[in-house]
Amino acid sequence: MDDILQRAESVKQGLAPIIDATSHTLILGTLPGDRSLKTGEYYANRNNQFWLIMEGIYGEHPGTVYESQINFLKAKGIALWDVLQSAERKGSSDGKIRNGIPNDFDRLFAAYPSLTRTILAGGTCQKTWQKLGIFTEHITVMHVPSSSGTPGKNVRTLEEKVSLWRNALQVGRPQYDSPTN
Repeated sequence: MDDILQRAESVKQGLAPIIDATSHTLILGTLPGDRSLKTGEYYANRNNQFWLIMEGIYGEHPGTVYESQINFLKAKGIALWDVLQSAERKGSSDGKIRNGIPNDFDRLFAAYPSLTRTILAGGTCQKTWQKLGIFTEHITVMHVPSSSGTPGKNVRTLEEKVSLWRNALQVGRPQYDSPTN
């Protein structure tokens, strides 16, 4: 009985997507960390570099108030969500996730046909996405390093992250229309 109670206490429920009809790029994490779940805000942990990466890419400060940050992302056509709807996890580490339940991507992509790009943030997110076998014919899927500032085996500098994320978001790169022959 104690084992069942402990498992129930460690089940984490994700956040609702941040998205609107103008969103063209969906950035996915694996599952929000404890601070984000407690506040109901994506990337709420001050050690996470997500907002610094966005500032580095766009050359604009997204603000420190969550509503301003979300408005900043929406103005750029960026949506946020996670691969997992819920999972068992003690603490905030993606490496401790067990028994994950995926979000309903078929439904999301059907509801938001403007989405053309999905960016998977971090190795666990990418592995989870691949394991789930999610396939989207009309959406480009790319992988970027985690925005976590926590030291780990694949940690990159903030400057490296900004460069890799910028490439994935195609910010500052020329956009060409497909030939119509």
